[in-house]
Amino acid sequence: MFRLLHLSDLHFDFSLDCLRASDWLSKRAIGAINHVLRRRRFYRDAKHKVERLAEWAKREGVDCAVVTGDLTVLGTIGEFEEARRALEPLISAVPRTVVLPGNHDVYLGDNLNEKRFERYFGPWYVHDAKELVSSDLLRVVWLGEMAAIVGVESVKPNPLPWSSRGRVPRGALLELKALLKRPELEKRFLFIALHYGLRRANGAPDRFFHRLVNAEEFLSVLGSLRRGCILHGHIHRHYALPLPGLGVWAFCAGSTTAEGRGGIWFFELGSEAVKAVPGRFIEGGWKLIEGGAIRIPFALTG
Repeated sequence: MFRLLHLSDLHFDFSLDCLRASDWLSKRAIGAINHVLRRRRFYRDAKHKVERLAEWAKREGVDCAVVTGDLTVLGTIGEFEEARRALEPLISAVPRTVVLPGNHDVYLGDNLNEKRFERYFGPWYVHDAKELVSSDLLRVVWLGEMAAIVGVESVKPNPLPWSSRGRVPRGALLELKALLKRPELEKRFLFIALHYGLRRANGAPDRFFHRLVNAEEFLSVLGSLRRGCILHGHIHRHYALPLPGLGVWAFCAGSTTAEGRGGIWFFELGSEAVKAVPGRFIEGGWKLIEGGAIRIPFALTG
């Protein structure tokens, strides 16, 4: 049995002191004001919820936790320092933690120039099977006996205040297409993780300035996925959706730490099926909602 925990969009709170003078002349000024006036109240308990989630994960024997981005709000150095400290209980509680960047973590060009995400979370987004891919656009971040986790780059800076779009680089699409045919992965269940969702909960494309711009290309590549599922965040709503025409499920953790807007997905991988169970923060603790469980049958041979 292999147990995996999926969470996303933690958005740990920050102090305005973490902004530099130049930040007030950029998109960060609008983002900071929006967070303080509208969104902060939903994230006041983010750190506490992750601490409780770490305790829960240890009790449940979680083997791997996957965080699909947006640990910060504005991508400042001060936020990354706090996010790294806040995530430590979970990193310590499970044998393996995988952390992907979200669009808020590469908010502006300085995030990439200074490699802020890599500086604070690089050790939890590294290859276990680097020989299977030729670049860092695609990462096989965990290769186990029955399962594999493939991380896909999908985020980029968005300097315009009204835009938070993403794109999977062309090279990553080509590498993923080739990777899905590799014998090392054909007989494993694949958890393909990225920040951006491919569809909203109702099956429709995401909003124009919020979407993965080449979602259709990504979906076409997934046509050769024989056994696996998609893990993502970005859309602050907790849901699961069978992707049309593919027979593959996409699981969105919403914003795990936001009050009333998200949760977790807990996966148990057996020899013949994966059971995905939603979880919520209820009355001060994390609880699984067994009535919402989804069973995905598969065969690990043939």
